Amino acid sequence: MPDLFENTDVTQLDLSTIFKFYRRQEIWILYFFDPTKKECQEFKDKYIELAAKLYGIVKVGAIDCRSEEELCEEFSVYDIPKILLFTEDISDDGEMYRGKQEV
Repeated sequence: MPDLFENTDVTQLDLSTIFKFYRRQEIWILYFFDPTKKECQEFKDKYIELAAKLYGIVKVGAIDCRSEEELCEEFSVYDIPKILLFTEDISDDGEMYRGKQEV
């Protein structure tokens, strides 16, 4: 499955790149998705727009739960799509975003 966020300001994370998140010193927004789900595909453009608007202010990342099932389990994400917000404090477990999916 191709990277939905290739050549965008969204940092797609996997087991080999998750250290970027774990060593964070900035606020992160993480989007957990399945690229085969229509709802996730429809939200993709809005998320890319969000990443562009927040570039340099907040890190915007994404984790493909279809190919990175272990990572999604680590974050206790079992239903997708889901957005979690994290402060720069590495001990922060994140908070689920419950608002509208719009920029």
